[in-house]
Amino acid sequence: MGSVNLITVGCRQNQYDTERIREDFESSGWRVVRREENPDCIIVNACSVTNSAESQSRNLLNRLRRENPTARIIMTGCYARNDPHIDQKIEIIPDRDGIDKQFSLKRSECITKFSNHTKAFVLIQSGCDRFCSYCIVPYLRGKPASRPGEEIEKEIRSLVNNGYRAFIVTGTNIGKYNYNGVDLASLLRSILRIDGVELLGISSIEPETLVPSLIELICGEDRFYRWLHLSLQSGCNKILKLMGREYTTDDERKIINVLRERIKNVSIGTDVICGFPGEGEGEFEETRNLLVELSLSYFHVFRFSPRKGTKAYNMKDKPRDGIVKDRSKILLRLGREKFYRFRKEFTGREMKVLVENRKRDGWLVGVTNNYIKVLFKGRDSLMGKFATVKIEKVEPERTLGVRVEGQSGGN
Repeated sequence: MGSVNLITVGCRQNQYDTERIREDFESSGWRVVRREENPDCIIVNACSVTNSAESQSRNLLNRLRRENPTARIIMTGCYARNDPHIDQKIEIIPDRDGIDKQFSLKRSECITKFSNHTKAFVLIQSGCDRFCSYCIVPYLRGKPASRPGEEIEKEIRSLVNNGYRAFIVTGTNIGKYNYNGVDLASLLRSILRIDGVELLGISSIEPETLVPSLIELICGEDRFYRWLHLSLQSGCNKILKLMGREYTTDDERKIINVLRERIKNVSIGTDVICGFPGEGEGEFEETRNLLVELSLSYFHVFRFSPRKGTKAYNMKDKPRDGIVKDRSKILLRLGREKFYRFRKEFTGREMKVLVENRKRDGWLVGVTNNYIKVLFKGRDSLMGKFATVKIEKVEPERTLGVRVEGQSGGN
């Protein structure tokens, strides 16, 4: 057998898909190696959610082709399924099934580790049928499909046996998880009954699917991440309607206020699309004002990226690129200010962190259960474990702490 290197561009679901492919190669006798080790094959799991993601994927593939002239370069994933225009020397195999067939791989039952991560992402659901006007994902991921709970639990037990203690369940639209009548809240309760699961969270979720039973579970379970990422996209009712979203700005206010009131220390984040067709100065100001008002901890800002085949692709009244760039800068600055204020609330507090890695300047990086990265000094043996850190100083771009010796947990 040969050697293979795997690269992921894009979301947590892409990262999970890459891990499944890795397991297939390893269970079939292949060696998974770094690029510096001159692999026989390099596989890039590429993203197509925006023009920028596609451009990043193309540039990466072209560079790999130049730097690894003897290697077989393959692109898979969403971009591979979206009519890519790339160098003919780069092979396109759309999905895991195609890769398994091409290389005659033995199909693994589940992942047993998550490369270069201290927490594991576990896929529970794939596909979406919402067809928001800007989104290409339903066309590339297909109809919604939920994994059997027994299969998910088996995978988590395998990961626990390999030392993993923190898990994030992920998917295309995880709030719609339903397998034989088992919904997301019920699945999460089952996962929490597995010995060894010390921290559990959910990836990005649609606001209307964050139902009371799920909120109650998060409130009442200490092992649940105090971090929620909602896909709001806009703070203007006109734009939300054009996007095909299923809620209003009043709904956004209500759900965020409920979360802030019910869940202690919660970090609430969101995604915002800037420059959507029809966004004039008034519509932008509505979004900016709502973002100022809402008790959000942070938000990611994306410039509208027209995706061929979606309803928004041919929409009129697109703001000029220069205007969109200026507006995105305004929102990014506001997001940084909000996250700075949120982190400062925890100055002097002792927090339990999962130690992820070490930065080049010697600091260990630990992440709290409400997703604050804390830099502190400590031994390499702490990596991959839980520790208690007192937050001593919060700067605009980083949070500094000191380890509380003799403790592995905190509030």
